[in-house]
Formats: sequence, structure tokens, C-alpha cells
Amino acid sequence: MAPMLSHIGRVNQVRLLGVLFISSLKATLYVDTVLSIISQRLYLLSQLKAEGLPSDSLQIIFHALILSTWKYALPAIAGLLSETDKSRLGAFFQKGKTTWSLPF
Repeated sequence: MAPMLSHIGRVNQVRLLGVLFISSLKATLYVDTVLSIISQRLYLLSQLKAEGLPSDSLQIIFHALILSTWKYALPAIAGLLSETDKSRLGAFFQKGKTTWSLPF
């Protein structure tokens, strides 16, 4: 192992290009963060729907704000996802699919 540099501190987690890397190489914290962001954006989407935004526009916003967030780092962290993380992501999007009737 390389010697530690005295002027650089060691950290347990770091965010690079919006992806959270953890020293344990588990994706659970990243999944928590993504699901939190997506929940907030789904609330925004529900408010827009309540204001009468057309379905076509809701689909565009859904793809731009929610699916893009979910898909951004998925290829990079897919191997780090536990079965629990996969089921949480799957359940979240199954709920979104039935709630919003959106094809994805």
C-alpha cells in the first residue's frame, strides 16, 4: 500500500460527477440519495399534474428529471448493488409505473 501523504486527509466517501463513492464499495448510500432526489421530483411532478399540466408534458418532465437521474450512474454501480438495493429501486419504479401510467 502506498504511504499516506501528510497533507491529504483520508475520507470514507467522495462525490465525483454526482456519483457517491464509499470506501466500503457498497451502493446503498448512493441508492438512498437517488431515491430521495427522485421522491422530491415526483412530488414536483404531482404538483404539476394537479395544476393541469398535460400528460405529454408530464412524460417529458418525468424522463428529463427522474429517469435521467436514475440512469446516470447505474451502469457504473450496477455491480455494487445488493439484492436489497435492486429490490428497492425496482419497487420504487413499479410504484411510479402504476401511479403515473408511464412507459419505461
